[in-house]
Amino acid sequence: MALENIHPDKKLTVAASITARPFFESQGYQVVQQNQVFIKDVPFVNFLMEKSIYYTP
Repeated sequence: MALENIHPDKKLTVAASITARPFFESQGYQVVQQNQVFIKDVPFVNFLMEKSIYYTP
């Protein structure tokens, strides 16, 4: 069963890496915010993305 069918009329969110961003965009997600996080003083860019879902039986 698709996640869209389990949680109708909701928004799905994901924190996607720069590498994963094109995949999520192809699935209908849109960038809400670009973030930069540091792990051991190394900067990494990721993206808060969301997708509005609507269940249609």
